[in-house]
Amino acid sequence: MNLKKIFISIIVVFILIISFFMIYIHYEKERKQQFLISTLAEKSDVKRETYDITSSSYTYFGYVYELEFKDEPNIEYAFYVKDTKNDSYSVLYYSYKNNSNNNPKRDNLFKNTINGE
Repeated sequence: MNLKKIFISIIVVFILIISFFMIYIHYEKERKQQFLISTLAEKSDVKRETYDITSSSYTYFGYVYELEFKDEPNIEYAFYVKDTKNDSYSVLYYSYKNNSNNNPKRDNLFKNTINGE
C-alpha cells in the first residue's frame, strides 16, 4: 500500500512538471508571436489584418512563424524569433516557400527592413 502511494505521488509530480513546462512553452510562443507582429508593423509597415500565421514551431534557434498574406495565398514567409542575451527578442526573416509560379512580393521588403541587408 505504501509503495502504491509513492508511485502515485511520483506520477502526480511528473504530470505537474510536464503541465508547467507546456504552459511556459505556450506563454513564450504567444509573447514571441506578439513581438513578431509588432516588429512587422513598425519596421515593414505590415498590418496584422493582411496576413495569417499559418504555423509556428519551436526549434533550436527559437520559434519559427510562417505567414501567409491574403493577397499571396500560395507563398509563406518564414521568420525566426529568438531570445537575445539581454532578455529581449530579435526577429530574422528566413525565407519564403513558393507553392505557385508567382514571384514573392515581400521578399526584398523583409530582407531590407527586418534583416537590414
